[in-house]
Amino acid sequence: MIRLFPRLFLFVAAIGLFACSDDSTNAPATYTISGTVHKAGTGSPIPDAVVVATGHDDGREVGRTSTGTDGVFTLKGLPAGAIDITASADGYASVLFAALDPKKDASSLGSMSVQLAPSDSCCSGLLILRVKNGSGELLANKAVVIKKAGQIIADPRTDSGGKVMVADLCPGEYSIRIAVDGYRVYEAVFVINAACEPVELTAVLQNEAEVCCDGVLTVNVKDENGAGVSGAKVRVWKSGAILHTAFTDGSGAAVFTDLCKGEYGVEVMKTGYTNREFSFAINGECDPVTKNVVVESLGCCSGVLTVTVTDANSNPIEGATVKLWKGGAVKETAQTNAQGVAVIDGICKGEYGVSVLKSGYQTREFTFAIGPDCGPYAKSLVLEP
Repeated sequence: MIRLFPRLFLFVAAIGLFACSDDSTNAPATYTISGTVHKAGTGSPIPDAVVVATGHDDGREVGRTSTGTDGVFTLKGLPAGAIDITASADGYASVLFAALDPKKDASSLGSMSVQLAPSDSCCSGLLILRVKNGSGELLANKAVVIKKAGQIIADPRTDSGGKVMVADLCPGEYSIRIAVDGYRVYEAVFVINAACEPVELTAVLQNEAEVCCDGVLTVNVKDENGAGVSGAKVRVWKSGAILHTAFTDGSGAAVFTDLCKGEYGVEVMKTGYTNREFSFAINGECDPVTKNVVVESLGCCSGVLTVTVTDANSNPIEGATVKLWKGGAVKETAQTNAQGVAVIDGICKGEYGVSVLKSGYQTREFTFAIGPDCGPYAKSLVLEP
């Protein structure tokens, strides 16, 4: 079983959100979302990425656009209410932001920062989901809706053991929705990583009458100098599934509401800063919780790794896969060219692992470090059959 926040996962966007109106005083207000799509790790803009807005409840498309050469996009005329925003591009894992409310979430969405990560071509991911209630009873014959990019891709029912399995999933971010009479609607997000490793989750449905669900979590994110860090992504998870995602406002604060009694985990991420994780609990009275988190600047993020791959006769090997690892997660993937060379840029200071794979050859691995000056690192490898 793997964690749900693969750290590879993911797209950088600075999103501005504001209401606009026309000359008619009776016309409902509409909203505009704009931003920039970047490649994870390097920060380089991604042109021709497709950004789509859909209604969260009905899946109806309400806006669509694509990025220019500078990675910038604008979605205009969006209605009020819960919407899903997805971004996708060839060669990258798509990203879904579910149930965003332009009015309620205006402060956090005003400085949104996300990453779009390269994806491999595997589509053999597997979701194993068990559904139970707060008493631990497994719930049979309950409908589970799985979406990607706002579209339903599967809607199985749990078996007699409260389990569903969804196979043949490609890398990317997916949403789960379970609506059962007598229980609060369960919504969460999971990610299939670039290696298509299986994901195993447990969804715990809360009885509407038995458990308070009006807890509030406030997360204050500051740098090592005490200044608020805006645009940091904050994710709240429970039982392994991502329940809520928000971005810190100009003061570095992110607020989560409607939390039920129970234990939760939180991850704070911001490009150029260290990631932070912590846990907290909402008690039986749903008292509010405040957490202060300090993230440290990573310094330079301009390191370059060059790997040259040859066979035993010094012939270059084209099409070898080079994977860059950190903290047990794949950060970047590249392919060697006709000269047997693969280059990965935008690497931050720190220690990394690398694996080199090619069908018909033995896999090679090595470790290296990017120093404080982010100087380049080169490695030559010989693959044996």
